[in-house]
Amino acid sequence: GYTGMLSFGHASFLGVGSYLTGIAMVHFGVHWIPAIFVGVVASLFAGLLVGYLAIRTRGIYFSMVTLALGQVIYYLFYKADRWTGGENGLRGIKAEVMEVFGFRIDFLDPLTKYYIIWMFVAFALWLVSRILASPFGSVIESIRENEKRTVACGYDVARAKLLIFVISAGVCGLAGALRALHLSVVPVDSLHYLQSGQVVMMSLLGGMGSFFGPFVGAGVFLYLEDIATNVTKYWMGVVGLLFMALILFFPRGIWGSLMHELKQRGMLDEVLVMWGGEFGRTPVVELPTPGANSGKVNGRDHNHYGFSVWLAGGGSKGGYVHGATDDFGFAARDKPVHVHDLHATILKMLGFDHETFTYRYAGRDFRLTDVHGKVVSELMA
Repeated sequence: GYTGMLSFGHASFLGVGSYLTGIAMVHFGVHWIPAIFVGVVASLFAGLLVGYLAIRTRGIYFSMVTLALGQVIYYLFYKADRWTGGENGLRGIKAEVMEVFGFRIDFLDPLTKYYIIWMFVAFALWLVSRILASPFGSVIESIRENEKRTVACGYDVARAKLLIFVISAGVCGLAGALRALHLSVVPVDSLHYLQSGQVVMMSLLGGMGSFFGPFVGAGVFLYLEDIATNVTKYWMGVVGLLFMALILFFPRGIWGSLMHELKQRGMLDEVLVMWGGEFGRTPVVELPTPGANSGKVNGRDHNHYGFSVWLAGGGSKGGYVHGATDDFGFAARDKPVHVHDLHATILKMLGFDHETFTYRYAGRDFRLTDVHGKVVSELMA
């Protein structure tokens, strides 16, 4: 994803959201609307616990820890058959009819159900897009690109990773709550690691680290599953072989490869990214005015640290290319400005002394000129 953390345990948050929504409705008689929020809050709490333990590790170890903790949650719900129904799943989930300002809302009506779920999904996508377009979104992308450099910029990487892990758990919990209402039952395999594996496959097919990639991947995966099940009962093997072929020939994923090819042909001036909800547009940078502590990127305020991480993260790769070189620059007010000059100008305007101001990193003092000169040149290499 955007933070570069590969999790094999996110099905557990989907299941927690489904089960807690169902338990609230079946065992405590909670209305389905507050029951959804019960499921989301429970998933957020589960994400906090799992994330607190998992983010201490990296790479494949992080994936294995999330897998192990996800299976722990699976067996907890599996054994609590008094509340969850055990291997039979939780049944009897029924959304009651409600009236809002005289309008009758029946969740069992297919069209009504569609629009209710659509509203929740639209809100979740809007929230995620706002997070990715914010300075915090640049922080998590810089963590994916180079975690050590993000630490050198002064950010608490562990806290950022935990926060984004909890947010992703909450989104999974919302999906699980809506799934429980849609199916009127919560199967125990909602928590299983195979569910997590399918999500990872969908993301890889579409293109990880992109906003629309997982949507494309999910559509392709479900289409392949539907076609393969009509041909053979060994559909998982067929889908697996096709998945391997797509990953071998399109390592960026379907969406990622398409955007890369369009950019190579000059049909896009940048890789399609989301900055403030605007697609395919060169970032416009407004330098800070004297005495101010912030500037603007596509009309959004970014303080000094936000600028630094924006440059260190996805921002530096979202700019346009001068000619046929890889000399990245940005449209700063009325004229192009090289990223080195932009960074230096911002620091000067903010009053930092390049000769005396230092960063302390790994127990050693570095002058600002040494730090930003070396880091920026490595970023643009």
